Amino acid sequence: QSPQGQQSPQEQEGAPAQLSPQQAEREQERAIEEQQAAEEALGQAIAQAEKELDRIEKRKQMKELENVRVLAEQILEKHRIEQAAITELLTAGADKLTRAQRARLRQVSRVEDELAGATQGMLIRIETLGASTFPFFLDTIQKDHLRLAREIGPPRLELEEHAALLAADLTQNWELLIDVIRTAEERIGRGLDEQPPDSEGQSPESEDEDQALVNFAQELQLLKRLQEGLARDLV
Repeated sequence: QSPQGQQSPQEQEGAPAQLSPQQAEREQERAIEEQQAAEEALGQAIAQAEKELDRIEKRKQMKELENVRVLAEQILEKHRIEQAAITELLTAGADKLTRAQRARLRQVSRVEDELAGATQGMLIRIETLGASTFPFFLDTIQKDHLRLAREIGPPRLELEEHAALLAADLTQNWELLIDVIRTAEERIGRGLDEQPPDSEGQSPESEDEDQALVNFAQELQLLKRLQEGLARDLV
């Protein structure tokens, strides 16, 4: 048995080793470094998850834009058929429409009324895309379809030059809207293809500003087109 107050060699082996002040400081620094590394790794994982979520949202937005564009192209295709009929009836130059011509005019009016309804349905979908001018522009197109349908339809069933001008305006407005939507699709697609900028590249804030400027330029183009249409109506 060891003398009182002294530990045996076995007891000394089982006891934890005493760290010198220098060793304790190094252990503390290592623990801090490990904690910082873990926090950095967690931050990178969160940032990567956020980027992937953003890419998913952009893919969804691009798909919705594509759906809206396809629907707009379908409406434009149908309207062009009716616009050609209006031009043909005006070119005939008769003082009074024949029964067959009046029947065709009635059909044009009905189709234009249906296109106004289809345009109204697009408003709900395009409002989710975030551009305030798009719904305003579509609302104007929808009202022009209705105006054309009523101008040439029952009970009058008459055709004047103004109807041809209104039909031409509708075609140009649809073409402009489709072009703007296609440009937005391409911009989002390029954003998905490009690698995210590094610390020396473009900052997220400036990237958002660039995208906002593109949207503003597109909406300004639509507003100018509306202004031109209103000016013609007032003449």
